[in-house]
Amino acid sequence: MKTLTPTMMTSISEVMETMFFLPLEEKEGSNVEEVLGSGSLHACTISFTGAFTGTMALVAQEPLLLAMTENFMGETRESLGQTDLEETLQEALNMIAGNCFSKVDPDSVVDLGVPQIENTLDHTLFQGHLVVVTTEGMLAALSTLTGTSRNPKGS
Repeated sequence: MKTLTPTMMTSISEVMETMFFLPLEEKEGSNVEEVLGSGSLHACTISFTGAFTGTMALVAQEPLLLAMTENFMGETRESLGQTDLEETLQEALNMIAGNCFSKVDPDSVVDLGVPQIENTLDHTLFQGHLVVVTTEGMLAALSTLTGTSRNPKGS
């Protein structure tokens, strides 16, 4: 079964630049362990069903998540709390997933679950991954497809 990784890169780039004002680039040749083994991290997953079934995850280094939250909320870093960081990561993943599926198959229905903060994340459960880098740090995006039905909207 193919992965969502190529489309995820486009979606991550669009969301990060538009909503968080952070340009990024894919860090080719890198692996997810590079992010997972790098200090303070925040992880989030979202499940999806419908035309595609599976899970997506984002893992962000804390300095990057602080910059994302600061830019998204228009607040200073000093005023941000743990809840602000978690909600920003959840919203980022929700926007990336929605953007991704609208590009993969705009005529299909995909129901997104509620993004969940993860205290631990087993990256080996995911089929595809990519690592992107900004001036503030790295972000890993992971995905796995467990099924597809490709039912058009309204079917």
